[in-house]
Amino acid sequence: KGFVKCSRCNEKVGELTGGFLILGCKQCTPNRWGYGGFSLCTNCYRKNALKTGASGDASGGGILRGDKGPKSMAPLTVTQYIRRLSGQISSTTLVIVLSCVCCSRFLDAYIPKALGDIISALTHQSQEDFNQRIMEYLLLVLADAVTSAAMGVAIQTLSTRLY
Repeated sequence: KGFVKCSRCNEKVGELTGGFLILGCKQCTPNRWGYGGFSLCTNCYRKNALKTGASGDASGGGILRGDKGPKSMAPLTVTQYIRRLSGQISSTTLVIVLSCVCCSRFLDAYIPKALGDIISALTHQSQEDFNQRIMEYLLLVLADAVTSAAMGVAIQTLSTRLY
């Protein structure tokens, strides 16, 4: 036999193809002369893996392409993502979106504390304190609903402007 050729790029498997590792199909067995099986070199496998992505769909719509084929994108930190995003949209839209997200997340985190305060006022049997805590809780839930709706509208507007 001597050598193996990649079934996709038709190159002899070796250093030029990314190493001596091949991926062969178990169902497409070659005959005794080595022809007829399907084998894939490392470079072709990597290109195909980049095209399909982690989700498994073969559209390849979200990948970067260059002269030498698809390129993998390095994962971004939050600050790098916001910096890249701020270059594509107006600063006022970005401030509105970020403030809506921060306010909504803050209220989501604070509402359980307000519930605890209501239970504390109930156990202390203080009618005035209990009524005040219920009113605060009502205002917090209303504010959370408004900021969540505003966050949804802002994010939808942002995605419409980006795409």
